[in-house]
Amino acid sequence: MQWDLAVQEDAPLSGNTDRQAALDRQIEGDLVELTWRTNRLVTVVGPIAALAFLAGVVSELEPVGLWLWFAAINVVFVARAVVLVAWSRVRPEGERRLRWRKYFYFGTFLVPAMWGLSGPLFLHQLEPLLQAFHLAIVVGIAGGLVGTISTHKPSVLTSLPVILLPLAGSFIAIGGQSYLILAGLVGIYCFYTLSVGLGHHRTIRDSLRLRVERSELIEQLRAARDAAEQANQAKSSFLANMSHELRTPLNTILGFSEMIKLGMFGKKSESRQIEYAGFIHDSGTHLLDLINDILDLSKAEAGKLELHEEQFNLRPLVENCIQLLAPAAEKADIKVVGPVRKAGDPVLLADERKLRQILLNLLSNAMKFTPAGGSVTVSYKVAGNGGLSLAIADTGVGLTPKQLEMAMQPFVQVDGGYGKTAQGTGLGLPLTRKLAELHGGRLEMRSSPGKGTTAIVHLPAERLVETKPVRKRAAG
Repeated sequence: MQWDLAVQEDAPLSGNTDRQAALDRQIEGDLVELTWRTNRLVTVVGPIAALAFLAGVVSELEPVGLWLWFAAINVVFVARAVVLVAWSRVRPEGERRLRWRKYFYFGTFLVPAMWGLSGPLFLHQLEPLLQAFHLAIVVGIAGGLVGTISTHKPSVLTSLPVILLPLAGSFIAIGGQSYLILAGLVGIYCFYTLSVGLGHHRTIRDSLRLRVERSELIEQLRAARDAAEQANQAKSSFLANMSHELRTPLNTILGFSEMIKLGMFGKKSESRQIEYAGFIHDSGTHLLDLINDILDLSKAEAGKLELHEEQFNLRPLVENCIQLLAPAAEKADIKVVGPVRKAGDPVLLADERKLRQILLNLLSNAMKFTPAGGSVTVSYKVAGNGGLSLAIADTGVGLTPKQLEMAMQPFVQVDGGYGKTAQGTGLGLPLTRKLAELHGGRLEMRSSPGKGTTAIVHLPAERLVETKPVRKRAAG
């Protein structure tokens, strides 16, 4: 079984706002992962710095307060290490990464806060040399923080002031010209590290944005390449199939016309000549239909196909199409069921010739791949949005979702395994889709193995009218 199925339009692309929001969420997630990476080293270096401070000042300070401070900061180090290990085991992806940001912030704020607290607690008890030692450790830790917390802007804005400003306040509290100068220098250093940290944060965000956008561009280029390859393959398949479709009627025309021209049946073969002339006429008609389909599809693709709109009743059009295909249906032993008669049949404002073309394409396609003894049913109804849904359902073997996805490519024919030979160019349903869209509607295909296929043409509410003036609209 082969179905010439039309390509469905892609869903509308998200707006710039939605894309920007999704991009920002991805960048935030990447920043959280960078925070985890940069904090792994600090988890090792931090306790070493705390131990060095303890060893340097333990002889000068009251031991209870110092040891309480040392125990508290190590509890924070352990808690942060537990969070980092938990992340390494879970390795969350997507939106789940953002939930960990508060856990990382807990460590990047409390550790600087504990170091900031050491100034008011211990600085005034130390002799000048140890005060310089204390200052060097705190300033060094603040400088190291710039590189580890720049992935998170709130950490930059809170951690650096919370570690440096208490130290500056302690120098002011001690008093004296030298200490006031040191307090001013610490304040300037705090402002400098804040500026560097914020600048580093912007650089990291910009780098991540460029990386994400580059990845998106690579994916788009890959998709475009795959689409171009598929289109090229479909074109080759279409040309190979079309050459057969065109040569068959042309060979018939040339062959029978040559026999008539040479008078191979003598003067008394009028009936045979009339029969052969009928073959020529049928082949010429078939060839003309093929050429018209190609031209119509080309015009539709170029946006040059026009609608010649008029008001007409839908039921007579449907019944006429069924009558036209009745001989073929009877020969194939297929029952074609028309819509149920009821009062108030819909009146449409549309191009009647093109809607007839839609119906004939869908009906002939359904009959072509419905087994003997099967049926094709035509129905229509007013949809909930006020539009019209016109459905052609058959009892063929149907298609799997994968086959249906493959078949939704231009000029593609999918073998459904029915084993019934059928001719087709792959133009019928693509053209039907374009004609439906030209009317402001769409073509929907539904199919499942063993349950047949249903083609539904959805027309908008503006096409379902009582009376409207005739007008002409150009596509594109």
